[in-house]
Amino acid sequence: MALKFEVPTLDGVDEAHKGLYEKHGEGFRLAVEGLDPKDELKEALRKEREENAASKKRAADLEAEKNQAEQDRQKEKGEFKSLWEKEQEQRTLTAKELADLKDKIAMKERESTALKVASPLSKFADNVELLQEQALKFITHTPEGIKINGPDGSAWDEKKLAEYLTTKYPRNVDGNQASGGGASGGSNGGAAGKTMKRAAFEALDPSGKMEFSKAGGQLTE
Repeated sequence: MALKFEVPTLDGVDEAHKGLYEKHGEGFRLAVEGLDPKDELKEALRKEREENAASKKRAADLEAEKNQAEQDRQKEKGEFKSLWEKEQEQRTLTAKELADLKDKIAMKERESTALKVASPLSKFADNVELLQEQALKFITHTPEGIKINGPDGSAWDEKKLAEYLTTKYPRNVDGNQASGGGASGGSNGGAAGKTMKRAAFEALDPSGKMEFSKAGGQLTE
């Protein structure tokens, strides 16, 4: 019987073949060498964009609900006080949910932009994670959209920010790592024993994921 590339469980897999699989997400995947980690990173970015679009739609729906609640309030003037108070409570909860959702959207857009800047600079997941965190310091979300500003407040674009990170953190950019002194290296990117964002973990090659898992590494969103 042909081997499946991904299975939800090893139950039913021939004992002779179980060793060919490694843990992947909630299931198992064949430990195949030669897979391009950038493909998985692109898939993570695609899912991120889809989630972001869904969140924006939810925000628009909440805005409509808020406006409708205001119109209803105007119509219900003179109704019983208890009904009015209940409506006010609902409006407050809706407004809070809307504010929280907008904050979540803003953070996702900032993180997505930072990952877009950092991911081409290194093939090692821990380097990408560090560079993404540093890039976030210069990325803000405004009503007009994402803005990038340099340390002196001047307007930057993604290319300028990538150049800054390359200069500021040369050890974490591929082609500039020094040996020793905690510099990154090897196919695992020094990931073992650390916490790592899920998108960065997905960028690891199969052996890197396996070592990270064996070392008890923890994933964060």
